[in-house]
Amino acid sequence: MIRGIFCHFLAVVLAWSGLADAQSLVQTDWAGGPGLASSVDLATEDGFDRATGHALHSTLPGAVRVVQFIYTQADGTYEVVPVRVDQDPEDYYDYQGYGGTMTYPVPQCLQGHFWLYRELGTGVLSWFFHVNVNGLPSDPCLGEIDATYDITPGGVATLVFSDENGESWLDGFDHEWQAEWADGHIISFDAPVFNVAGTLDRVLGVDYQAMFLDDAGTVAELDMSDLPEWWEIDADVNGRLESPVFDTGAVRDWGAITADVTATPGATVELWVRAGADLASAQAAAWSGPFASGDDIGGPGVSDMRHIQYAVVVVLADPALTPGSAEQVVEVREVEILFDTDGDGLVDVDEPGEGTDVGDDDTDDDGILDGEELELGTDPTDPDTDGDGVLDGTEIGLTEPQGDDTDTGVFVADEDPATVTDPLDPDTDGGGASDGDEDRDRDGEVDTGECDPLDDTDD
Repeated sequence: MIRGIFCHFLAVVLAWSGLADAQSLVQTDWAGGPGLASSVDLATEDGFDRATGHALHSTLPGAVRVVQFIYTQADGTYEVVPVRVDQDPEDYYDYQGYGGTMTYPVPQCLQGHFWLYRELGTGVLSWFFHVNVNGLPSDPCLGEIDATYDITPGGVATLVFSDENGESWLDGFDHEWQAEWADGHIISFDAPVFNVAGTLDRVLGVDYQAMFLDDAGTVAELDMSDLPEWWEIDADVNGRLESPVFDTGAVRDWGAITADVTATPGATVELWVRAGADLASAQAAAWSGPFASGDDIGGPGVSDMRHIQYAVVVVLADPALTPGSAEQVVEVREVEILFDTDGDGLVDVDEPGEGTDVGDDDTDDDGILDGEELELGTDPTDPDTDGDGVLDGTEIGLTEPQGDDTDTGVFVADEDPATVTDPLDPDTDGGGASDGDEDRDRDGEVDTGECDPLDDTDD
């Protein structure tokens, strides 16, 4: 669990006992990765349909981690956290060849390193390349290394430093050094979204090349035995994860969507859903949202459908906008969509505890939806909560049931909906006679010979 500067949205965790009696759709593992089109095994779902941006399912077991920078080479994809030092990038590159010492990383003879660097004072992001180190003339450090770059989009990068003129450029470099010297360059970026793709083309006198992934010294080592060797750094402040289209086994109304998510301040997380009668119609449907964790997603275009799909959309703030702010991270651990099978506003998981019927939107047949009764404070299992002889639905002025499952042989329509009584008070006017004794036929209207349950002088 990430704490401290992180905010936290807590989801309800439910156990599955099979699709027939499932009360929600829960996904807690994305280890299966992308490539799924539909799923009926909701209990063990561990994949997603597709991801864009940097929605990484491999760097945090069981979860999805969205970051701004990733590094890719032949053996896999890695998360990158820029080295963060409050020092000008060019001053930082004061290696021993110029009489100083690089603070990080420690230079090594016959080794090359590259890394991202965030200057805390300005928020500027730079790309560093460094190879070899000053040593005694007898050290076997002389050599040469050639590479090509492709930086997109154009205009976002500037070559700000090269220890020798003409040996580095924005689409590559050719470094040659003597035994007592190091070599390298710095490229600065003025946009939060960019891509640097490169290859090491020719190497002489270097037997180790690695990307530093963080300031803890974690590295991704390149294979120097088979050149050219390809690598890529990608920066993106947007991420999107789409689930499979889930077949829930029955036509559903939907309750809330919840997500167990941590996000650094400034990062935003949105939840979207779409639904359909079958796989194809769900995939063609328009997305509904954005929703926050805990929002009710039931509504036109989503409810009364069997298939459903969700998307998690992340936008990361660029630290350059607030120099010194933390690198942005969002972690998604669980997404849950609660079923409201009967569409009564009370999600299935809560119905057993309330004593209501998960397949009946008006369990007590008083005309009020079960979920609405809980909002009113009336008993959804008792059509006459206050026991005054007048049904709850009649007391609040219903002329017809709110849902589709009310037994009209029990429900009594209010014949005068302009006047209502209190379904929680058997004597609304406090006159000493119950509402049902005053409204003898219990139809909500004051008929000839009846008393007015809203007039305490007429009991």
